[in-house]
Amino acid sequence: MAESPPEPAPPPCRDSRACAAAIGKHREAIAYAMLDNLYLMPRWAQDIRQNQRNLDSFVARELHVFVDYIRHYLRSGDDAYMHLYVGEKLKQTYDTGLEPGEAAELRRQLALLDTAAFSEALGNSLHRDRLKYLRHTLAIIHSILESTGEKPINVLFVQDCLYLDVLAFLTAPLVQDGIGIRPFYATSKNPQELRAKIRELSKNKIEAVFFSPFTYEFSPEFAQLLNWRNSLMPSPAVLHVVESAMADSQKTLDLLADLFDCHVFIHNTSMLIREPSALKRRMKNLATRRTRRAAGNLVNHRLSSYIAGKNQATFEHLFIIDETKPLRRQGEHALGALLYSSALQHPAAFGREIAADYGDLLFVEVNLLKKKLVVCDLDNTLWEGLIGEGEVRPYIERQKTLKELRRKGIVLAVNSKNDPANVHWDGCVLSDDDFVCREISWEPKVTGLRRIQSALNLKLRDYIFIDDRADEREMIRAAFPEILTLDATDPRSWRLLGRWASLLETHPEMDRTLLYRQREERQQFLQAEEGSVCDPGEMFKNLELKVHIHPARQTDVRRVTELINRTNQFNLCGSRTSFGDVNGWYNAPNSLLLTVHTSDRFGPMGMVCAALVKAGADALEIPVFVLSCRVFGYGIENAVMNYIKRLAKGREIVGHYRETGQNAPCRNFYLENGFLRAGDIWKFSGKAGLDPAWLETTAE
Repeated sequence: MAESPPEPAPPPCRDSRACAAAIGKHREAIAYAMLDNLYLMPRWAQDIRQNQRNLDSFVARELHVFVDYIRHYLRSGDDAYMHLYVGEKLKQTYDTGLEPGEAAELRRQLALLDTAAFSEALGNSLHRDRLKYLRHTLAIIHSILESTGEKPINVLFVQDCLYLDVLAFLTAPLVQDGIGIRPFYATSKNPQELRAKIRELSKNKIEAVFFSPFTYEFSPEFAQLLNWRNSLMPSPAVLHVVESAMADSQKTLDLLADLFDCHVFIHNTSMLIREPSALKRRMKNLATRRTRRAAGNLVNHRLSSYIAGKNQATFEHLFIIDETKPLRRQGEHALGALLYSSALQHPAAFGREIAADYGDLLFVEVNLLKKKLVVCDLDNTLWEGLIGEGEVRPYIERQKTLKELRRKGIVLAVNSKNDPANVHWDGCVLSDDDFVCREISWEPKVTGLRRIQSALNLKLRDYIFIDDRADEREMIRAAFPEILTLDATDPRSWRLLGRWASLLETHPEMDRTLLYRQREERQQFLQAEEGSVCDPGEMFKNLELKVHIHPARQTDVRRVTELINRTNQFNLCGSRTSFGDVNGWYNAPNSLLLTVHTSDRFGPMGMVCAALVKAGADALEIPVFVLSCRVFGYGIENAVMNYIKRLAKGREIVGHYRETGQNAPCRNFYLENGFLRAGDIWKFSGKAGLDPAWLETTAE
């Protein structure tokens, strides 16, 4: 078997510079060699036929960029050009009609043909070893391009050409994170066309939206404030431009908020000027500074207030991407520099800077957002040093991040090789009470994690494990492949956890740490009662269960949506829904959205049940009914059904049930409550029965 050729040295090196020089000399030949490869894609084949009379212009416009990006990468070693090549190739092969696997295969074929195009054009100009170096380099770049990512995500970009910059810089880092991005675009500068395109794309399962209403020239009206010729525009005129641009952007923002339940990330404005000439860029920045600052401050203040109000009126799913942060870090002159400039491509340094933020946000969306538990090491993770072997210094910012996650409903646990007697929280932000489990011993951490899993009964895919030692992380990863492990010494780990905390909604009733403690106390109580009380009813009565049934309030709509979407076992129809749907039920005159809150002697359990009751002329209909598994066995669902029977006042009740394979616990619910099967539905005509004697039920 032939020996695998060695990996090429990364550029810049002697070989890479020689390849770059040869590519520069044969730019046109390489571009024309790549032309025939476009016939793989019908839309490009059609474009080529339509441009036969101006083929030189077509090649220069569409293909020179690929040659140039490879040449710049080989000459400079700057990964930005490799990322730009990948992003531009992704744009070239973009086709929403292809499945991810089909798209990856198309890119694989095109990559092979493009490598052949370089080889064919340079075969007589490069030594064999240097040609081999070039092919290896292209293979490495193309391997990024060909990947679909283990975890795909559908992302909508509502932007000017910023999306081209961001996608170019974003694709390769996401692949390294195991994420494959499937982009959708709405880029028209005509507001009506833009919103029509957004409505069309909303039919897809979009999982994140990025909207930059004022970046670059997406708002032509607002962009006039970047023109140095308008530098003396009077303040009333600036205010008029801002108000007009804001009014139009708010219409698009309202549409995005209404159509998508996923997170929508909205750029404010840095009022950035892009210009290839450093001298002209400085002059334009200086000339327009007064106007840009006044307009930027107005827009950013109003946008922040508008988003806060929109979130309050709906739910927390709109978030600002603050363009002024990279501006403060790098400065407007540096961010406005172009890395490349052609008729269609003009990526700026700003795009590279902001793409890192996008990468963090998408990592959180894919890998963190549905997690429920963070398991932490202690030494050199939550504090610097080894406790018990000298003074330790708490990592205050790390602990603040975990404290915020706990406040947002994430459960914390400790898994540490240590002497429990040495562990203390003096001077820390966190305390012993912030953790539901503390596995502190000299046993392997795999053993400690198994104990945590047994105590909490959470699925392993819900876990995050964070530790400073690579060997400990690897042992956890090997024993529990489903668990996401993070390196405590990597600043990005804590940045990602902080991003996660910022995206989580705040639910006052969802202190899961308290709920777990109550559950443990409840289980201990019931075990003790089982030994002394023979009657289960008497045992439940001693639990002092209280049930309160009432119509949903506006503030309940988001929680009802979550409860329906997260409930599998007692979900009569396997219902899945959106905030917009539930809000529609809440506002519909013929619908009653019921919510149920429960408490016992150990404290409140929060909302545990939701049901939708639709009123017709002769009957009530129950299309949605869900019950949290936290309260199985207490008969709460029967009390809710009795409440609905009393609402019916003798009218027929029609119940719906659809078997899903996961909802077996509610299969006999209607039968047990006196309903009779009638084809695909269940019907009841009668009076309400008695609620379980151990429940104290109140209703509004």
